[in-house]
Amino acid sequence: MTDQALLDRISLDDFSAEFKRSSGRSVNYYHWHQCLELLYIESGVGIVVVDNQKFTARAGRLFVFPQGKIHKVMVENSDANRYRRTIIHVDAAMMSGYLRPFSQRHQLFLQIADAGARVSIYDLSGAADKFAGMLQTFWENYHEAGSKTELMALLLLNILGFLSSGVYVRAGNSGVLSSKIMNYIEVNYAHKISLENMAASLNVSGSYASRTFRKETGGTIQEYIIIRRIKHACELLEHSTLSVSDIATQSGFNHVTYFIKCFNDVMGCAPLKYKQRVITSKKSAC
Repeated sequence: MTDQALLDRISLDDFSAEFKRSSGRSVNYYHWHQCLELLYIESGVGIVVVDNQKFTARAGRLFVFPQGKIHKVMVENSDANRYRRTIIHVDAAMMSGYLRPFSQRHQLFLQIADAGARVSIYDLSGAADKFAGMLQTFWENYHEAGSKTELMALLLLNILGFLSSGVYVRAGNSGVLSSKIMNYIEVNYAHKISLENMAASLNVSGSYASRTFRKETGGTIQEYIIIRRIKHACELLEHSTLSVSDIATQSGFNHVTYFIKCFNDVMGCAPLKYKQRVITSKKSAC
């Protein structure tokens, strides 16, 4: 289990946006954000694991991850495969207010930003030069902008214009074993999961399931189960008054002490400390 927080809580400028461009190695672990994420691949080739499937990450491809969407980006950065990307994080609810007067683009934004939506993937390679030029122009003005929220709203309007005519990347082959395993976990994470029972239901051996999942996603089955359970626990901590013991049970943990240990390993703090941080963060945003 990684010692990094699997909820990447982003510090948003003006409480609404973050805009960054970076290069080098990818964040090679399953994680999710409390905000909407747009990931544009400028160069490099790799794999994105999300929505129980794998997609190719390559230059000109834009991934839109709704709030809370578990995903993993795997790119082996090297001299021959330089990984460069632009990452935008926004508070979708706040941005929606700015975009509302532009009805068609606002409707598209609501569709891709909805917390229950699947990942949206667009192939913009046909307009790569124009899209890169637009990003560069906004990047040059972002850090000096008096209102980053207004500038980000304008940037989103421009991005949405590309998406309305872009090529949407359809889901790939959902029959691969890792997809079936993720689907099984999604249905059963709140209950005890036996590797043998899961493998039997998929007509494979436990060792084959474990080996194939690691090969296809770069992580272990147990890691994914724990992350999915911790994500549910975070949602309960944020939106319920349940006790830590009840949250552990409803998230699929048999023992509260093991739940607290896993939560600490994943989130970097105890459950009640996390809840207090969420409460403090919400008060600061008011």
